[in-house]
Amino acid sequence: MFFFGFAVFSYGETLYSMSIGYYRLSEEFFGDDYGRGQNGVNFNFTFYYFQPERLLGFFARTSFGTFSTGHEWKGEQKMRAIDSLSSSDLRICFAPSYQFNLGSKVSLPVTLGPVFTLYWEEGYNSWSSENYYDYSSSYYEAINLGIMGDIAIILSPFDSARWLFLKQGISLGWDFVHFEKGEMSMEYRHIRKTRYSGVPYSALVFSVYFGVGVQLE
Repeated sequence: MFFFGFAVFSYGETLYSMSIGYYRLSEEFFGDDYGRGQNGVNFNFTFYYFQPERLLGFFARTSFGTFSTGHEWKGEQKMRAIDSLSSSDLRICFAPSYQFNLGSKVSLPVTLGPVFTLYWEEGYNSWSSENYYDYSSSYYEAINLGIMGDIAIILSPFDSARWLFLKQGISLGWDFVHFEKGEMSMEYRHIRKTRYSGVPYSALVFSVYFGVGVQLE
């Protein structure tokens, strides 16, 4: 799966990028022996800054993700598809980044740092009897803390068009602190909380991307 993005360089040391791409979130709630995985797309704004002649720079990213398909499981029970669920998240990361120049046409920025996540979902349940049809909804939100790593290859393939470059890479995240509030109404997990509370939790986030950009001086 790929991102298709747009990026701009200023003086060859500052990178702004906007991307859209595939997004994967896998969660484990250890106290309930419950897990789920969701697939969707995310929209990203990324900023790099590197001082001239120095490897160490700065990285910032804001990412908005929305999910369309998924599945859930609990213990040894049969895995089930997730339906009637609308879910999204917002991930924010500020971190140091290292840029390695592999010749005049290729650079390799590598990033590792903390990430903060806001997650929310709305569930929809409906049922019918002989005489009527009923419907209900639930709202759930969570705050996560974790770490994120990102590595990208930036290639300027054309000597006659140095302003044009290709970008591809991979991002991985691990969330290990989780506070939740509201009502999660899934087939295998149903909780209701009026205040944020922490639970034993782990989540893996994965994306692999490809982008096209331009360099402005």
